[in-house]
Amino acid sequence: MNRQETTASADPTTYPDICQRIETYLWQERERIYAEIHDYPSPIPACDAQFNYLIEKRAVVGQELGKVRALAGVAQSADQKNRLLREYVATSQILSRTAKEELVGLCSK
Repeated sequence: MNRQETTASADPTTYPDICQRIETYLWQERERIYAEIHDYPSPIPACDAQFNYLIEKRAVVGQELGKVRALAGVAQSADQKNRLLREYVATSQILSRTAKEELVGLCSK
């Protein structure tokens, strides 16, 4: 089963399920960025702003994956977990507006 099929299952509302949904979204974004970097036309000059942006974004996805993994391991009260998820979602540089709205809605359930 691939990561996309995993996300299409039942609507996640538990803390671990929400963390998994975020991680799946980040992995999909990571794969998209890697494909775009791979398919980038050569030669690539060092001053190519778009290519450098992709490299930076790839690094940010990795950092955010680390944050989500850390969130998944947090053993705190439901209110604290909810607050941590909301803070992460609000500050994410990778999650789309639609994904953020969906995740905030899941945190409210």
